[in-house]
Amino acid sequence: MKSEILKKVEYNILGGDNMYNVRSKSTLDEIFFGRTNSFVEYVYAPTFREALALRVVKDSIAYRLEISRLPEYNKVLHEIREYQNLYSSPRTEDSSMTFTEKMLSSYKSRQDSIKYVRELYKSYRPTPASFEISEKFALKLYDKISVLIRDFKAVRVQEYDPGIIITIIDGESVTFRCVAGDELWSLKVHDPQNVVLEMSDLFNMMITESKAGQPIDEAKYIKLLKKIKP
Repeated sequence: MKSEILKKVEYNILGGDNMYNVRSKSTLDEIFFGRTNSFVEYVYAPTFREALALRVVKDSIAYRLEISRLPEYNKVLHEIREYQNLYSSPRTEDSSMTFTEKMLSSYKSRQDSIKYVRELYKSYRPTPASFEISEKFALKLYDKISVLIRDFKAVRVQEYDPGIIITIIDGESVTFRCVAGDELWSLKVHDPQNVVLEMSDLFNMMITESKAGQPIDEAKYIKLLKKIKP
């Protein structure tokens, strides 16, 4: 088993469209978060268990922590691929159509396909549990994630035969993401180790321990965050 790492820095907003840049987001990311980028985002995707997600949303007056869970997410992803394949099947064109008409039809088909996919993702989106949190806690989470992404370096943990092709077929993956000024920072690691695993374990703990209608134990998690040294 070999870790797979994707670390990226991109623009948060795209050009004149003034839209969030979600080009690097996976299907699972979009199911959880839609087509937005939040202050802090985290996604945990194991092989067989439910997928977990957490994000911190900042609005004009407060910070909210949102937690989502998606059981049997691999089945969901499979169903989405089946729907997409069905919708994207080639359509028969009228031989009498002019070149311009064919181009317009193709453009409309692409636009319809994009709209269909977005609605499809939305239909699978779980309703998150939402918790109002303090600015102090929100900034502590942000600081840890931003430093983790900024300073992350891949380290080979063991030697392997370069003549052997290693294929990743299972194992968990984690994604951390945050907005830094005009930039979007993200780190995705398959088979996380060391500090990435520590951060993932802590975020999973927050997700599994938090109960709807009850406040987050911020003091407990701030204390645990301090013990993690990115």
